[in-house]
Amino acid sequence: MKRIAISKRDAKLLGYPKGSRAEEVRFESATAYLCDGKPWKLKVQEQLVPWLTQDNGLKRVVIDMGAVPFIAKGANLMGPGIVKHDSPQKGELVSIVDEKNQKQLAIGIVITDGIQPQGKTITVLHYAGDRYWEALKTLQ
Repeated sequence: MKRIAISKRDAKLLGYPKGSRAEEVRFESATAYLCDGKPWKLKVQEQLVPWLTQDNGLKRVVIDMGAVPFIAKGANLMGPGIVKHDSPQKGELVSIVDEKNQKQLAIGIVITDGIQPQGKTITVLHYAGDRYWEALKTLQ
């Protein structure tokens, strides 16, 4: 895993906090961005998503506990597993949290016109335990 410094100009374009140390780590299908040596954002499937450990300000989708094991393995979210949401729209990034602990499990993108009661509704882009998480957990 090779860490590469990012120029100040590129760091500004990516929205890094002023004065922070900006680096990136490239994977086969994604790029992780580090801020002061800690995971900050992840670019996957052409989407720039916040790292899971951040308070990210995304709309929340609360899932029932029966859906948790599937999301923890990277499965996409089906409508029946959703118990509550902040009315996200198609193409919007969301934070997926469990009903019992309100713990952030994943970040995904809504692929339907709003949250639908049936079928695949959210594509999971980043989840706790994914290959990027595992590769960078020593930095957290």
